[in-house]
Amino acid sequence: MNDRTVDYAALSGIIFLICIIIVFELIPTERVNTKTVNQVYLTKNEDNNGEGHHISMEMNRDDNMEIPLPDSIDYDDIDVTYDIIEKRVNIYFELNKDNIDVTKVINTTDKTEGISYKSENGKLNIEIILNDYYQTKWDVNNGWLYVRFFPIDRSKPVVVIDPGHGGFDVGANVNNIYEKDINLSVCRKIEEMNAGSDIQIISTRGEDYYHSVEERAAFANTFSPDLFVSVHINWYQDAGINGTSVLYNSVNGEAFGTSYWLAGILQKNVVKSLGTFDMGLEDGKSIYVVRYVNVPSALVELGFITNQSDLQILTSEDGKRKSAAGVYEGIRQALKEMGKIQN
Repeated sequence: MNDRTVDYAALSGIIFLICIIIVFELIPTERVNTKTVNQVYLTKNEDNNGEGHHISMEMNRDDNMEIPLPDSIDYDDIDVTYDIIEKRVNIYFELNKDNIDVTKVINTTDKTEGISYKSENGKLNIEIILNDYYQTKWDVNNGWLYVRFFPIDRSKPVVVIDPGHGGFDVGANVNNIYEKDINLSVCRKIEEMNAGSDIQIISTRGEDYYHSVEERAAFANTFSPDLFVSVHINWYQDAGINGTSVLYNSVNGEAFGTSYWLAGILQKNVVKSLGTFDMGLEDGKSIYVVRYVNVPSALVELGFITNQSDLQILTSEDGKRKSAAGVYEGIRQALKEMGKIQN
């Protein structure tokens, strides 16, 4: 009698468990996607043929923007630009016949000050105004655009690099070759070389934007960086003049930790990397970003756009890479001498 009771009880328990499993299998469940799990973020890298550069980053669903995309839009159809000085992010993609329902945009971050939408020439421009200086990462998955903003990492030494000119200010130019474009390309390569390192590098522009020298200096001074380096290309009416020079601020003398000290380190490293003629250092106290940035600052003139030999170097991918390597190694050497990094 007792044995049979135990058997029926066990059997009843098994049947009950099976019924529970069946019921739960029949209940519709929400599909788990990247809106709720850890996500590998991508950032657009135009120097990599428009492909994304993978950056491993932990997703936090309570601190990001999620924007629904039209069915026809995917990662390669989207351009994201960031003007760090104006704290403005712009997202562009074609609308075609579709539109987006802005009521479905999810904004759980506290880092935005405003968001607006504008349609022009068949393209949607989503403009996001941030309330501080942040790094921006973004990705597309399952029909959603994810955007997240990260504070500047102040646990590392901070260096501000400044791609000279931009926007309507093309800088030195010859045969439709513009200084502003070379400066930007070199600085992007510096950032690529620094990826994952022990230095925090911030660029005054990552796109073809114009900012005045006063704005650039004020932006740099808000961070109180360890170093400031502006990248430029030279010009002269005599096409025979060539070589690399670095401008410094003579006001503070030539001691360790001055603009002169930094300029000397940069000059040595850039000339060594590029193999250009060494024109030496030049007093640049009249140059605004050299004079009024409140940390060791220098302006590198990589070469002369008006000299055929220099121009050939500066417009080649190898020459841009060597330019970036020279500036970057100069930055690292200066930080080592300051005791900010070890290797």
